[in-house]
Amino acid sequence: MNTLVILAHPDDETLFVGGTMLAAQHRTWQILCATYTMSDTRAAEALNAIAAFQSYGVNVTIKFLGHPDDRFDFTGGIDTQLLEDQISHYSSWAHEIITHNAAGEDGYYAHQSIHTVVHRVYPQSWNI
Repeated sequence: MNTLVILAHPDDETLFVGGTMLAAQHRTWQILCATYTMSDTRAAEALNAIAAFQSYGVNVTIKFLGHPDDRFDFTGGIDTQLLEDQISHYSSWAHEIITHNAAGEDGYYAHQSIHTVVHRVYPQSWNI
């Protein structure tokens, strides 16, 4: 089973779905992180976390979509059309799609923004 997880930040995969990934190692996991690029320090830290999950047998990869973290708000923040385009082509691959919940787990606007965009593209997605 292919599971797509669309999150705002590096470390969200560990905080919000890490235990689920360890418990469901039979799945193939693709993490899409909306912020940062491969050259950023936080991305390097996330890659280390992904390597740790892989060492426990989790089939997981991560891709960074490059949106600036400081622009994730509802007042002209990120390019939501670009984000929709970046995530939309996974529909034929993913059996399940998981993302932030409407409240942003802790009220964080970046998580709320991701929830809004993901549910526009994938209304059937599951919330953390």
